Amino acid sequence: MKDLTLKPSTRKPNINKAYPKSCQPHLHIHEDSQPKIYYFKRNGKRLNVANHRLKGVEVDIWKSLTGNLNSNEIFEKISKGFDKKGVLKNIFLKTLRKWNSKQVQLIELLDAPFSSLNSKVRNESKLMHIAANIFREKKALLETKNIYDSYNYHKHAIKEPDKQFEKEEKTFSHLLREKTIVLGNISYGERFIKAILARKRFFNGIKIAEIGGGLGYLAFNAIRNMKKRFKKSSFSYILLDLSAKLLNAQQKLNKRFYSCLNFVQANAIRLPFQSNSLDIIIANECIADFPVAKFTNFIFPLGIVSFLEEIRRILRKNGLAVLVEYGSFDYRTRIVRLEGHLEYSIDFSIIKSISQRIGFKVEVLDLSNFLKIRDIPLLSLTSKILLKKFLSSKGKKNKKELYTKKLLKKELGSLLARVKNLQFVSARRNIDGFDPTEFKVLILYN
Repeated sequence: MKDLTLKPSTRKPNINKAYPKSCQPHLHIHEDSQPKIYYFKRNGKRLNVANHRLKGVEVDIWKSLTGNLNSNEIFEKISKGFDKKGVLKNIFLKTLRKWNSKQVQLIELLDAPFSSLNSKVRNESKLMHIAANIFREKKALLETKNIYDSYNYHKHAIKEPDKQFEKEEKTFSHLLREKTIVLGNISYGERFIKAILARKRFFNGIKIAEIGGGLGYLAFNAIRNMKKRFKKSSFSYILLDLSAKLLNAQQKLNKRFYSCLNFVQANAIRLPFQSNSLDIIIANECIADFPVAKFTNFIFPLGIVSFLEEIRRILRKNGLAVLVEYGSFDYRTRIVRLEGHLEYSIDFSIIKSISQRIGFKVEVLDLSNFLKIRDIPLLSLTSKILLKKFLSSKGKKNKKELYTKKLLKKELGSLLARVKNLQFVSARRNIDGFDPTEFKVLILYN
């Protein structure tokens, strides 16, 4: 798909003067000495995986699409030795138009050399001014009529919990629910609870509540780890969720831990717990579902404010809360459109400021640092999707979620030699399409 950030302007460059650049991602599959390119093709609103075998002069054109040569320079380069340059020019321009079409998007046209482009710095001063003064009278915010709340969706619309997290609303923690090489051969839940317990020393009778527990994998792996750690101590773990279907899934997965586990169906912004009753509160990838108040140029996290106030009321002295969500510090909330509902990315600059005003000591860090994700190269998501299409044509299937070069070589064997241009990215920057640095961890110390 096109990376729109590469465009230096909104106008479409003249194809005769443009600097064509190949769009990533793509895969080269070498068969019979002719490159085949797997790419994403747009069909209306849907994206499908398609492929195109480069023939004749197309091979030379493709190799020249660096973004630093304009169309005329590329043509001069590939036309050396050709007699009928007029015919070749028509083929050349026709090929560029096809590859740059909205349906194909194999290339994009830049109106300046790619090497000279700099990312634009947006003026955020107005939004920063708004964000610096957001903690006003809560009553005024509650009276606004423009509030978005996905309460009904999460309480009533989720019918198939497994499908919810496998297809409709994939989460980073669900991807790493099993033991994984990027976390040192332990699961997300085990690493998560280890990171929490490393920050505070808790004693006998520790009480934990997890808000929005998904399918229950974080709790399952966290409790399993705590059983080993607190062999002679007691602890209790509460799973709270709005969805009865998700609670049922959590109960099935965690039935072996019923002796220390309780299940509660409730709304997170009105927690049914007594004051000063919990030591640890976990909210992992769920606060983006809380209600927001929408203004002309600003999204206020109304539900999160209520949740933070509830955390302050419920936590015991020296307790802590850990909130994990997709977000940033740029004073800009992004809308994420999912099946049946919307989510709003978290502006952690605002949440941090509110938390401090409420009375918490605050620590904020990237999820990659919190989980100590290993810096190892993994097959990128787009390469995995296109590779899956190629393997499917050979009657084979991907066997694993995450691939290192070593695992890929072991699985593909001799087929690997026919696959070129596979992209590998650091696990600290991208794991199957998720960038751990774009997920923030907010730790609140009471």
